[in-house]
Amino acid sequence: MARDERPAMLQWAEALRAHPGCTVGDMPNCLAAMARADERHFADALAILEKNHAVTPQAAAQLVGWLNQIRRSADAVAWMKTLPPEGLKRPPLAVVGAEALRRTQAWPELRDRTRQGDWGDVDFLRWAYGMQAARALGDKARADELWRSLRGHAGANSGHALFAGDTIFTWGLVDEAEILWWAAADQGGPNAIAALGTLARHYQLHRDAEGQYRAFKQLHFAHPQDADVSNNYVYFAALTGNGGRLVEELANENLAHDPQNLTYLATRAFVTFMDGRAGDALALLAPKAAEAERSPALAFAYGLALAGTGHKAEARALLGRSDPSLLTPREVDLIKTGLGD
Repeated sequence: MARDERPAMLQWAEALRAHPGCTVGDMPNCLAAMARADERHFADALAILEKNHAVTPQAAAQLVGWLNQIRRSADAVAWMKTLPPEGLKRPPLAVVGAEALRRTQAWPELRDRTRQGDWGDVDFLRWAYGMQAARALGDKARADELWRSLRGHAGANSGHALFAGDTIFTWGLVDEAEILWWAAADQGGPNAIAALGTLARHYQLHRDAEGQYRAFKQLHFAHPQDADVSNNYVYFAALTGNGGRLVEELANENLAHDPQNLTYLATRAFVTFMDGRAGDALALLAPKAAEAERSPALAFAYGLALAGTGHKAEARALLGRSDPSLLTPREVDLIKTGLGD
């Protein structure tokens, strides 16, 4: 499949499908290979699978899930029209069926499917899918009503908040996903840690310094013994102007516990620099100046300290290597200000 060798792809897909060791996890690859190699062969195999999987809603959900995975949701939607309606109203078939309808943009049908039925413990997903259908159909009142239901439920169930946030994020509902992740984060426990980790990665990708500060602050107070989390909290607190005595103490503690850690050293110096003491930051970093080549964090802090003490040319040699696309706008502004650009 990786090399798009279609005859061999078909041969080995069939061999794997017929092998006694073939697992449920192998089936999407088998189907994807057959679909790419020979559409007619895929159609014949799918017809057999449809007949075998129509016996129960659970079996039907398995096949619909496979088809969603290989981007053949249109085939799933067509087949679902032949299945008993009752099975389509409850999980697991209701959920994977809704996903197939979303992927094929069958909005009126998705709206109708989510207006009724009993999704049990995952009824919050019915609201999410219904909201997406309502938005696509221009029914703002219905969409807003479902969003309020989803958001309110998320505030009382961190697991559902986290799962719903992850789900709608893949649909492109980034702002709403962020709200649900924070709802999970604010409830504490393991789901909160997972949500905060997701938020930290999200803000990192979007180069959002303020968001990273908020996420790492909450992570730090949940796990104060984690030095790496603490270091990130300290750094983004200083970067966003939220430094203070606690932040400086944490920077000192981290460096004292691991004095050879160049990242901790860079953060300690950065806190000092942001406190308006560029000379002290430079003195702290000077003994490790030769290490700047292998530590981007050290190079950044050292470059700022050099710029802040008037050594513009040396600072430019270090800071000029930074890729602006990997920095937050605040970091870019610090570099420009320091170099006088």
